Order: sequence, then C-alpha cells, then structure tokens
Amino acid sequence: MNKSIIIGVAFSFNCLFSNNTGNARLELFLDTKNANLSIEDTPISLGYSNSITVRRGQANAKTLTNLCNGNPTDSLFVSSDCDSIDLSILLAFVDLNNVTPDSCNSCDYDSNGIVDPVEMGQQEWEQGRLIELNIGQYRGGFSIGQIPSQINGLSSLETLYLSYNHISSIPPSFWSIESLESLFIAGNDLNSISDSIGLLINLKELGLYSNPIETIPSSIGNLTNMQYLFLFEMELTTIPESLWNLTALVRLDLDFNQLTEIDNAIGKLEFLEELYLTQNNLTELPDSIQYMSNLSSLWIEQNFLYCVDGVQDTSLIPDWLLNNNFLVTGIYEQNCSEMEVVDYVPSKFSMISFPNPFNPSTTIKYDLPTNSETNLTVYNIMGQEVITLINTTKQAGVHTIKWNGTNNFDAPVSSGMYFVRMATQNGAITHKVLLMK
Repeated sequence: MNKSIIIGVAFSFNCLFSNNTGNARLELFLDTKNANLSIEDTPISLGYSNSITVRRGQANAKTLTNLCNGNPTDSLFVSSDCDSIDLSILLAFVDLNNVTPDSCNSCDYDSNGIVDPVEMGQQEWEQGRLIELNIGQYRGGFSIGQIPSQINGLSSLETLYLSYNHISSIPPSFWSIESLESLFIAGNDLNSISDSIGLLINLKELGLYSNPIETIPSSIGNLTNMQYLFLFEMELTTIPESLWNLTALVRLDLDFNQLTEIDNAIGKLEFLEELYLTQNNLTELPDSIQYMSNLSSLWIEQNFLYCVDGVQDTSLIPDWLLNNNFLVTGIYEQNCSEMEVVDYVPSKFSMISFPNPFNPSTTIKYDLPTNSETNLTVYNIMGQEVITLINTTKQAGVHTIKWNGTNNFDAPVSSGMYFVRMATQNGAITHKVLLMK
C-alpha cells in the first residue's frame, strides 16, 4: 500500500533575487512539493549513507524536494530542508536561460508546466546541500548560455559539469567556489579562461576541451591537487611553464591542438601515467619523458615527429622511444607527407642535440643563417679533440648530423660529458652533451 505523508516545512529563505515573481515561484514550488510525498517516490542513491542522487533515468524522480538527506527506503520519511540558497541559484539557472519543459529532455517530472529548481539538470545532494550539478546536452538535453552571477553561493558544490552548452563567458564570482574538486565546462564557446582559475585550489579534475581557447593562464600552476587535466581539441600553441608544477597529475590530454614543442620540464610530472599528444605539430619529443617512471602510455600519432623533407627519417627516432617500459602509440603514424617543404632560412646561428643525455647516439641540429665554412668538432672535458664531424662549406638552412659516440678512429668513447663546438666565419658556439652507458 502506498503510504502518503503530509509534510509541513518552514524554510528560512534568504532569497538572492529582487524579483518578486522569482520569490513567489520558489515559495509555490516548496509548498506544492512538500505535500503528498510517498516513500516510494523517494529516489535513493545506493552507496551513500547520507546523500541523495537525482538522476534523469529514474522513474521515481518526479518528487524531488526534501530528499536532501537520502532517507533509506525502510525508514519513515523525515523532513529535512534542501538549502534555500542552493535552490534559489538553481532557479536562477532556470530563469536566466528561459528553461521550459519544451527546451529540455523530459525535465518537467511533475508535469506542472514549468521546470522547478530540482528539475534543473542532474543533481546530488548531501546533508541538505547541493554537492554535484550536471547541466548540458548530455545531461538532460539542456542547452544553456549563461551562468548566474550568484553561483558562488553553491558553497558545498564539489562537482560541476556544464559541458556541451553554448556558454561564451564565465562570471567572476564563479572562480570563488573553493569547494570544487571536479569542473567540466567543455564543448562551449569560450575563447579564454580567467587568471582567477588559480583560485580553485581544490580541483582534482578539469575539463576545458572542445573550446576555441588559444592560451591557458599561468595561474593554472596553482592547482597542485590536479590529477586529471583535459585540454584536447582546443587551439593551444603553447603550454605555460607553470603547468609543469602540477606534479600530482596522473593524466594529461593535449590531443588535437597546435603545439610545436613540449618543454623538457614535463619530466617533473613524476606520477603521470597517461600522456596524450596526438595530432599536434610536434617535430620532436623531450628526452625527459624517458625518465617518467610511472608512465604507462604515450600517444603521439599524427604529428611531424622526425620528418625530413616530407618523409620520416627513422634514424632520428631516439632509442628510448623504441625501447621503454610504456606503451607508445603512433610513432610511425606521422603526417610527414603533409609537412610543407620550404627553403627555410633561420634568422640566427644556433645548435641543439637530441636526445641528451644519449646512448648510443645523438642527433645534432644546427642552424646557419648564411652560407658558411663550417667546422663541427667534439671535444672531451680535457679540451682534446675527439672527432671532427663537419669541416666543409654548408648552405644557409637547418642541418642535422648524428654522432654515434665514437672518435676519429671509429672507436667507442667512454661515458661522460663532451662539448660540441661549431665554428663559422660568423662566430662559434659550444653545446654540452652527456653520453651515458
């Protein structure tokens, strides 16, 4: 037999609105929802001893108010208020975005012709406070464009999912929700992210993917509790150095951007297990990746890795990338044929080598801004010549040569520090390399 109970609840409602219509709507909602509640109508979240989850798939989710403490099915229903401020902010979402039953997917559970606060998205409440809110195309068929400025009043909110809407701006108050641990605001129309994101110091998960964002603020380095960072399918050309301070990261997803290089400081992410770099404009990888002891998978396909004149030169692939303890996906699936081959003339005289440290060989890349008589010689720490690799005229451009760790007599040299010196009529530069056996 379906037992119905009448509940009278006194709410201390300090409304955030000056709109009397909004106040009246909320009060009417509270009055009607407190009547004729049944135990069978109470949605229960299994696995939580004192919480309630409102999910769109639940047939019994039509009665949603005063369920904020997750009363077990075998107990008498005890009245306990949903926080009035939390409810008022949910109502602000409804009103600000003109949400109606026709604009969402079966969200008017009680068929009263309006979308009530607790019908706005998927929600989880604990001890009377909203701790999780999910609103979006894949969270009930919503499509909102604005976030209420009073959203910072959701002071117990831990998880916020606003992905796949058409949000183009975020109110400044948003960044003061210090309780947030998980934030997903992907698939919107955001062109930038405020420096104030650095205030969300408790964040463990952040998803900004599928937004036309070109830069990430350096303040992201403040989020040292971050474990999962999703920055794929954006328009990033660089990564702020401060990101490498997020040493608790377990997964970093930078797929589908326009990155041309990854800083060697990525090696500081000692707990990183998954690294996604697919479909960028990378031509080489930092050697420090090989020392990331917890790394289990590396995704690097559809870049320009080790491409020369439109084809991949496999001899340039460092040994650590071929022989390692983690899964590498896409090492040979590069976009070399799509690489534009041009007569590029560098603007300055420079030299680098990769990998470094190395064993057994390293590739030396040097840039010449003009045609030059070029001498490239390797010396040991005593200043003694080990091997001359180049002693001829070279045209202006970018050049590479490999040193396999041998001397002028083709004999292997010992481990240690060596100095590569390149001299032209325009000057000389020296670069240190470390051979480790």
